[in-house]
Amino acid sequence: MINRTPVWQPPLGQPGLRQPGLSQPELGQPQARLGSPLLPLNWTVVRQGLQAEPISRLMKFVSVLALISALTCVYLWQASTISEINDATATIKADAIKLERSNAGLAIDVTRWNGPAHIEDEARRQGMTPDQQPIYVVVPELTRDALGAGASGDLSTQLWLRLTGWLPNKAALAVAMR
Repeated sequence: MINRTPVWQPPLGQPGLRQPGLSQPELGQPQARLGSPLLPLNWTVVRQGLQAEPISRLMKFVSVLALISALTCVYLWQASTISEINDATATIKADAIKLERSNAGLAIDVTRWNGPAHIEDEARRQGMTPDQQPIYVVVPELTRDALGAGASGDLSTQLWLRLTGWLPNKAALAVAMR
């Protein structure tokens, strides 16, 4: 097993000098690794390492490439979402037009079914017959010439006598009024 923990020793002649950002472990404690919770990471060292000339160009290229790919992914996600919304809107509009046409057809059917001709046809189809037609009485026109020469009294009395065949007298009216 290879020990990957860097071992740092002070240069010869300076036994108390320590590496900046690193602390020496005390006896009985585990040795701290770079980036572990026991040893805080010194970002200045990391940044200086990233700014080294050969790696720096590569890091700039990779970071620009990562940024471009992230923006491309966001653009494609937005475009697909907008496309889905447009498709759903077109479907809803087509359904609305279909429902409006269906509603217009149903309104025409209701108007036709409530019409008198349809009601009469449906009644005949089901075997229903209309009530008897009312009988209209044709009242003859009376003139003095039509009643005859010997007729006496006013025209309404004569008409009554001709339609009913009898004339009430005072005694019959008195009985009817009681």
